Amino acid sequence: MHSGAHAPSEAEHEAHAVRSGGLGTLRLNIYTIGSVVYIDGELWGILREEGSTVVRLAAGNHRIDALKPGRRTASQNVRIEADARTEMDLMLIGE
Repeated sequence: MHSGAHAPSEAEHEAHAVRSGGLGTLRLNIYTIGSVVYIDGELWGILREEGSTVVRLAAGNHRIDALKPGRRTASQNVRIEADARTEMDLMLIGE
């Protein structure tokens, strides 16, 4: 993680989504506590508990990355459709 990183707020994501054609929902399943999650290269947050989290994103293509020291980075591209729900599983495997 680099210093000065700015994680866009949900309001910023939603404002961008309104300009770009709508919002969709991503249900992100990551089962490694402490994983650092990036969406489209922007720091989204750190998972504090195991399980699923729901993210509202602008319709379109997005890249999701999850990192944790001692694990291989998990990355996946996803297409979000406006007014639809998409589910994604990311597994961080030990090195």
